Amino acid sequence: MIVPGNHDVSACHAMASLSRVDIAPDRKTALVSQLFTPDSPMRWSWDEFGLYEIADTAAYAERMRPFAAFYSAFYQGTRVFDLDPARQFDIFDFPEFDITIVGLSSCHNNDILNKQGAIHPGCIGAVGRFLREPQYSGRLRLAVWHHNTEGPPVQTDYMNPGVIQNLIDCGFSLGFHGHQHRPEFLDTRFRYGSNARITVISAGTLCGSAAYRFGRAYRR
Repeated sequence: MIVPGNHDVSACHAMASLSRVDIAPDRKTALVSQLFTPDSPMRWSWDEFGLYEIADTAAYAERMRPFAAFYSAFYQGTRVFDLDPARQFDIFDFPEFDITIVGLSSCHNNDILNKQGAIHPGCIGAVGRFLREPQYSGRLRLAVWHHNTEGPPVQTDYMNPGVIQNLIDCGFSLGFHGHQHRPEFLDTRFRYGSNARITVISAGTLCGSAAYRFGRAYRR
């Protein structure tokens, strides 16, 4: 099961969809407010110390096209990665094992200037509707995505942990992600008192050498 990560987001496609914003003195407050709202189209570049805005949403969606091409080639055309962020999920059902695995993109609104991870709420809603179909009843449900849901101070390249509660609501018991390059184990319970919970497992680094700065998490 393959899901996209931040390194699968094409920086050149993302930058081509942006336009520079003139920060007029009387617009500073409004622009700052827009920059820090969820799903904001605004982007701040520290390298250029300048503000950008997504001017072409269709061009911005193209930043996932290289990954979509790889995805289709890997599955020999039997599966498609949709450029619509509300449809960026895939269901892998294994009735012989009573297991359903859902691959989710945590790259919604993610690009070279906005490093936060996010799963589009439309994906969560659609997955919930699919899993209510009779053929998925009684299956062990596993979710796979890329970004971690917590991080150290001054870092912002992780995902809002609130999405975990949404996955619990959809009946997922296990979650798997990568991104932070270190193994970790989280046991998250439903916050309103139910016994429902999900166990989230973070994968460590597979291909780094022993000297890799994150350390190697797997042994031969």
